[in-house]
Amino acid sequence: MSNQNIKKIHIDKLIFNSKSHRFSKDFKDENQIINHLFRTTPLVELMWSITNENYFSEELFIVVKYKSFYKVLDGNRRLAAIKLINQNINRNINNNRINKIHKIKEIRTLPCLVIKDYKVKFVLQQLGYRHITGIKSWDMLEKGLYFINLYNDKNSLIENSFRLAKLVGSRQEYVKNMLIAMKIYKHIKENKFYHIENLSNERFNIGFIITALKKTNIQIYFLNKKLIDFEWNDQLNCDNIKDWTHWTLGEEYKLPYDFENKNLDKFNTIVINKKALDAFKKGISLDDAFNLIDNYESEFLELIKRSKRSLEKASQLFQKTNESIISNDELKSIINLCKKIKEVKLEKQLAKAYHDKHCLKC
Repeated sequence: MSNQNIKKIHIDKLIFNSKSHRFSKDFKDENQIINHLFRTTPLVELMWSITNENYFSEELFIVVKYKSFYKVLDGNRRLAAIKLINQNINRNINNNRINKIHKIKEIRTLPCLVIKDYKVKFVLQQLGYRHITGIKSWDMLEKGLYFINLYNDKNSLIENSFRLAKLVGSRQEYVKNMLIAMKIYKHIKENKFYHIENLSNERFNIGFIITALKKTNIQIYFLNKKLIDFEWNDQLNCDNIKDWTHWTLGEEYKLPYDFENKNLDKFNTIVINKKALDAFKKGISLDDAFNLIDNYESEFLELIKRSKRSLEKASQLFQKTNESIISNDELKSIINLCKKIKEVKLEKQLAKAYHDKHCLKC
């Protein structure tokens, strides 16, 4: 990093980057940006830190020349805090904690690293590593916007996922889930959040979608296929996404989230049962809709989950035990049980295919 690229710039010459990954919508002026940062980030705490301990001048703003100004690529929240402290804007913020911040000598110039236009893309990529896996983490929506802005339409979804994951030091599956969740989010936003009262970027939690996409049946409910098979240009199931948004964030609030995801597990079972899903759409509660499903299905799934967890744990413990603790016959009996379940599944699939074929002819 050459010292000749570092210089102090007057605060009036620094402007916010409205395309920053911190911002999920367009703003008309800097007042709107600062109000947004005040509502969505701990801006007051940053102001207290600056006024009590003075500004840490070694932490540079990263900027690029823009007309007669400098656009801030990294440091938008710090810039907002300092502008509020200096009272450089006509703010419409009434907050006792701000009013109690003691007046300090106005901060007129800020240390900036000025980069060339051709290095902007590289710098943004480096910021992604810092803010996604580093110590200054963005929130979920900011991370999603970062991935979307660097998405290359010429490449497939899986290629983009691998490239972006390598860029920020994350897992490919995480990036792919985030990209698909952002595709769903953008669809909801383009439909004006279905005019749900008080629903906006600030209130919308994209984590709801990311968590829901971990459930296989909900993947199909949203995407018409499993997530692993989904491509960027594939169509979403718009009707289902609209219903889900109303149920989770609308006035109906029929599908509240809980920390243990029990409600999601129930919904994941309901969406593949026409009788239960139709009843849920007509107004009965999630629990009542779930109870309409034959207990055989939910009990079977629960037993399979428990068996899988038990076998995984047994596999780990076996590394520490004597090989003679279990016989080959016992292992074969476990394998045979799995084969039997697979055979029954195949029989059911063939029977369904035969039924569907003959029903179409009818």
